[in-house]
Amino acid sequence: MPKRPPIQLLNNQENVQEHHSPDTTEWTSLSQQHQAVRIHYDHNNLNGREELYWVSNAILLRTIHSDVKADDSSSATNLAGHITLAYKLLGENSLTFEDGRVVVMTPNDLLLGYSDKSENILDQTAAGNAYALVTLAIRPQALLDEPLLLDTEALPESIAEMLKSSSTIRQVTQLYNINESCQRCLLELLNCPLSGSLRRSYMHAKTLELLSLTLDLLNQEESRQYRQNIKSDDRDTLQRLQQYLQENYRKAPAIAELAKHAGMSEAKLKRSFKSEFGITIGERLQQLRMNEALRLLQIQSGNVSQIAHELGYEHASNFITAFKRRYGMTPKAFQLSQLARD
Repeated sequence: MPKRPPIQLLNNQENVQEHHSPDTTEWTSLSQQHQAVRIHYDHNNLNGREELYWVSNAILLRTIHSDVKADDSSSATNLAGHITLAYKLLGENSLTFEDGRVVVMTPNDLLLGYSDKSENILDQTAAGNAYALVTLAIRPQALLDEPLLLDTEALPESIAEMLKSSSTIRQVTQLYNINESCQRCLLELLNCPLSGSLRRSYMHAKTLELLSLTLDLLNQEESRQYRQNIKSDDRDTLQRLQQYLQENYRKAPAIAELAKHAGMSEAKLKRSFKSEFGITIGERLQQLRMNEALRLLQIQSGNVSQIAHELGYEHASNFITAFKRRYGMTPKAFQLSQLARD
């Protein structure tokens, strides 16, 4: 279990709207008024500060650090239709939802939440606690848009389900442990030494890093849980399918055909493959094609379109885009760099 992280109160920042409040529940309205805002509050039960940053039009970062002087019960709320990722760093508090559910959060807890409607949540903290929390609120569609541009298949299943037009998900509340990678990113985010526009840029970049690390954490946890239930026969089938892909990645069959070949439903095949190997079938095919692309570009001086065709790409532009996204340069630039070495 990671150690409790040290928390550093944030210094005054330029270019960030300052707001003094007797209460802590105004953040939802303030977040609609400002791109970035700092909230200071001091009353009988607690004193502290918060920061709010809109990283994009659909991703909100909220940091909270307060000292609880007396037992405190405050009304919290959520943003309807947003995924909530809440990282507890210091203190212990309990959340009571409208339907009676109670969630206790302790240091190093990660709460994944979602509700399609706004809810009033009772947040209770005992006296003597230092309350430190980082929260992200994200519209699910934002994961597929700029600047993240993630593929649906790469998302944790619990989140990918929210993006389906047929989804019936109304509410999610799940607890996880913060891993070392996420904790390191949280510390860097909270202890940012910069100010002004540089601070905002840094906070935005760290938020996207934290979100990516968290999605990977959720993927690993889902895979671990699912992998425990994969039968031995299914595992053998997946190994044979892995070998089949290595031999046929240029003209790989559609998922429906692979599922029929494996004797599984498409949904089971996708989930089992990702759990067993840590990547989706599509990502594995892309990986195999890119590995072969490197080999061909190193030994051939022919045109890129011919190599794209050899790899099974119908359009050379798709190959060029995939290669550049993976290696940071076009296939032609890589080819020329290899020729310059020889």
